[in-house]
Amino acid sequence: MHEMRVTGVKCNAIAGCVYGSVSLESSAVARKHIDQRRREYARGPLKKEHLASDPIVQFERWFQEACERVELEPNAMVLGTVDRSGAPTMRMVLLKFFDRNGFVFFTNLESRKAGHIEGNSEVSLLFWWPE
Repeated sequence: MHEMRVTGVKCNAIAGCVYGSVSLESSAVARKHIDQRRREYARGPLKKEHLASDPIVQFERWFQEACERVELEPNAMVLGTVDRSGAPTMRMVLLKFFDRNGFVFFTNLESRKAGHIEGNSEVSLLFWWPE
C-alpha cells in the first residue's frame, strides 16, 4: 500500500473545506497517534458477485441497512463540486430522496454550491455509515 499525501492545503472558513494536491511521499508527523486509532473492519471485502447489477437497487439495500444501524442522519452525505478553476469544494447536505432519476437534495439556487453545479454538473456524493 502506498501513502498518499495532500500538500498545498488551503482552508476556506466559509465552506469549511480543505483541499490540495495529492502526491506520493512519506512523513512520520503524528503518525503514531493516528495509527493507533485505526481499527479493523469485520465485514470483509466488497465483491462484485455480491452486488446487485442495478446500482440504484444496490444503493437502496445499503441505505435501508444504514437506516437500521445508523442513529444520526444516515441520509447525510458529502457533496463534492468544483469551481470554474477546478478547485474542489465539499460540504454536507441531506439526501431527501432517490429514485431512478438520481439523488435529490435541496439547496438555495443562489448559493455557491448551485453556481458550481451550474458550471460543472459532474459532482460526487459520499455517504459514511460506520459499522
